[in-house]
Amino acid sequence: MVFFAYKYKLSAELKTLFPAILLDFFCKNHTIRKMTAQPQTTAKELVDRLAGFARSEKTPSEFEIAAFKRESKKLAKVDQARSDMCLGMIACLEGNIEVCKKKHELSIRNGQEFEFHINYYASLIHLKRLYDANLCLENALLLYPNNPELISEIMINSYFLGLYDKSLQYADRLAKVDSGILITDISSESKLVLDLGISIDSLYQAAKFIDEVCRNYSVKMDHVRLIQVEDGVLKWIETSTDVATTVAMNCDLFEKFAKADDFDLGDFSVSFRSRAIG
Repeated sequence: MVFFAYKYKLSAELKTLFPAILLDFFCKNHTIRKMTAQPQTTAKELVDRLAGFARSEKTPSEFEIAAFKRESKKLAKVDQARSDMCLGMIACLEGNIEVCKKKHELSIRNGQEFEFHINYYASLIHLKRLYDANLCLENALLLYPNNPELISEIMINSYFLGLYDKSLQYADRLAKVDSGILITDISSESKLVLDLGISIDSLYQAAKFIDEVCRNYSVKMDHVRLIQVEDGVLKWIETSTDVATTVAMNCDLFEKFAKADDFDLGDFSVSFRSRAIG
């Protein structure tokens, strides 16, 4: 699974396949606050094991979940923030979005470290909450405004969702922070859609509808393509699901478009496409 059709000169972490991108980034780069030697090792090992399950998309057994929770609660004695972060990651693996959000937000409130934001984002991506994940990154940027990896990720995620004003904004911002990262294609593709004159409100509504349909069918967006056609621009969202599910997803999406108030995409079309048809 890839972000989109184009190649970018990004950091090694950002070349990792979506959605494991920032789980991998965290495992390679996170640091643990200095405590006693044993709790530090326990925290790192626990996070690595939880991230490993998320990357593999395997579901831990009930026994493993119970063990993870015990270890996370023990960690609270020396580091409440990391304990909450781990419990949020566990809830993610269980598919419990409410507990996942609650625990991750507690970790951010009590810890205010980069890794807490990154792991919250990674959990939301794993749960296919792309729109919520973008909001998570925006909050992280308030604290780390010049972090190139963070800006790169929110730029790509915004483009992926269809928030083209934001992807263009972050592309410009990234160019100022790190001129070595090539963002020409994202800028030009974002401008291609914005030049159609579609209201930003309609683009944002469309992004939410797409996110909602993907979550309802538990389907990931594997690939996004923007194609300039004679009468406008077509956005193809490729998935690995079967053709029948793709047809149903398109029907639901088009129904949401038709029923929405003050919604008009003009010459911009959106459609899911199964990669199974080649």
